[in-house]
Order: sequence, then C-alpha cells, then structure tokens
Amino acid sequence: MVRSEMAAFLKQQRYRSELQQTKTALLHALQMTGGDVTAEPFLHALKRLRGLYKRSGLDCRRQVVSASASAAAAAPNDTSASASTPQLEGMWLTLSRPNFHDCLGLNEQREYRYTLGRMSFGMYRPTDLVCSVQGTFNPVHRVDVQDLDEVESVPRSLRKELYEGRALLRTYNIVTAFSIEPDYDGMLGENSPNATVSRPIRGIMTTYGYILPDPSTPNRLSVWFTGGTVEVDDEDDADEWKRIFGGDTTGTAAGAAADAGPMAPPRPGPSLSERAKMLAAKLLLGASVPHGMEDDGSMSFQLKRPVGGHGSTYVDTIYLDDTLRIMQGHHGSLYVMARVPGS
Repeated sequence: MVRSEMAAFLKQQRYRSELQQTKTALLHALQMTGGDVTAEPFLHALKRLRGLYKRSGLDCRRQVVSASASAAAAAPNDTSASASTPQLEGMWLTLSRPNFHDCLGLNEQREYRYTLGRMSFGMYRPTDLVCSVQGTFNPVHRVDVQDLDEVESVPRSLRKELYEGRALLRTYNIVTAFSIEPDYDGMLGENSPNATVSRPIRGIMTTYGYILPDPSTPNRLSVWFTGGTVEVDDEDDADEWKRIFGGDTTGTAAGAAADAGPMAPPRPGPSLSERAKMLAAKLLLGASVPHGMEDDGSMSFQLKRPVGGHGSTYVDTIYLDDTLRIMQGHHGSLYVMARVPGS
C-alpha cells in the first residue's frame, strides 16, 4: 500500500513538473512573438500544454455543483466553496495581442493600432478613428440571479436553467484601455479624424457580457454581450475628447462639422455599409446605438435582445490554473490571460 501510494505521488510530481515546464515554454514563446498566438513556437507549446491539461478533467459545470446555487446567490463573489478548483472569477489581463480585425500595425511604443469601428462593432463614430491598445482586461464575477435586472440580460433560451439553479451566471466584461493616436507625420491623410489630434488621448472601452457553463461540454462557456460604454480616461483630456467626437454620434455630417470646431475637418456621414450594419443591429439585436454624448463625454449602446444559446457563441477553457487562463472562441481565436494579483 505504501509503495503504491509513493508511486502515485511520484507520478503526480512528474506530471506537475512537466506541466510547469510546458507552461513556462508557452509564456516564453508568447513573449518572444509579441503576443502572437498564431506563431509556430506558441502553437507547438500550446499543443503540448493542452494534451497535458486534459488529464486534469476540468469541468466548468463542477464548480456549480461544489458551490450550490443558494450559496452563490448569498455570496456571489465567494469562491471558498470550491477552493480546490482553479477559479474563473477574478480580474484577468490579456497577454496575447488584441484580436480585432484589420490591424494597422504598431506605433512607436510597439502597441497595436486599429480603427475605433473595428474595436467597437461599429457602434461608435468616427469609425475610422485610429487608436492604439495599451491593455485589455476581463473581470469575471458571479452574479446574483435574484437580481431581476441581471436576469433580463440573459437570452430567454437560457433563463430556465438559472431559475432552476442548474447553472452559475458570471459577468464576462471586456475592458480595453486605448489611446486616440495623433497623426504626427500626416500619414493618415488630412481628412482623417486623427489629423488634428496633437497628443495621445486615453480612453476606456467596456463591452458588457455574461457567461454560462454549457451543460453538454465540460470546459465550454456560452457567452453573449449586452452593450458597451466608451469614455475618456483622464479628465484633463475631456475637452479634447469632446472635440474629437464632436458631440455627435448620429452620423450627420452637418452636426459633426458644427460641433467639431474650426480646426477639425467635416466628417462624412456613415457609409452605406455602416448604415446597413447599424440597421441589422437594431433589427436583430434590438441595438440602441449612441445618439449623443453625455456631459462627461461618455457614449453607450445597448443590445436589448442579446443573442445567445448553448452551441452558438462560446469560449472553451483549454487551460486554467491560479495565475493563467487560456481560452479559445468558437471561431478559433485564442486568448491568453494572467490573473491580476489580489483578484
């Protein structure tokens, strides 16, 4: 008996050692490639890590079993009930490069650049405003299902399992720290909304979302989004922020030109493609697009009919421990995240 226990212990130690070595190799590959999850060194390490980690038997549903629905409702942020299992809850910092479409390259600080439209599903204008991304965070917290406002954010097809206590609802917000890029060298063109930006203007963009464990796939989380907000990060930049956005987000060129000030070129209204996307969002998702700016410069949109359901939009947890989380979206996108200490 003692010999078999010792053998099992040594086997477990070898497994942990190999897992740690593979994890270290993956993080090194990620660092050397600038966060590129499509690079061969990263994918090679990920394949090894995924194979090793499958032995852990991660089951996102098991965390609900170990912490009853009533306990979760009473203390939605208490993870002590399942302390033996690595927790999804916490604040996570994305280590991999942003996965917005149509990257415009790097700025001088080697930060990736994208248009605001690509970063925000086209919900904020001017959509061709060029921004650099400084960091992306993913706060995940348990939600009290007794909060009716929270339940209203859940697609109707998923509400029954919440009411019956068969699933645990969590937030899945995406918080992006970005800067509006100054066009020092005029490379973006005189008609670019960046043409009159004289210094980086920092902003925060939050997309609000939720996740539920998929009852048929152990490591899968169904995900949906319900809206978003964009706001200036530094009050000292508020006046410049308002000038750039012109106090107008409705797409009327006249309104944009009138509000933008004498130094800003008139902005054209949304293209036919942009209008089609906005209309589709309104009809299919009940999108309430921003039609103005709040006094503090913030702008928001809502999706009153969020689309979601098991098997439609999801992320798979392919690695999770106390400090690292790797997710893969339903289209194959990979996300590598580190837990922020203290969360």
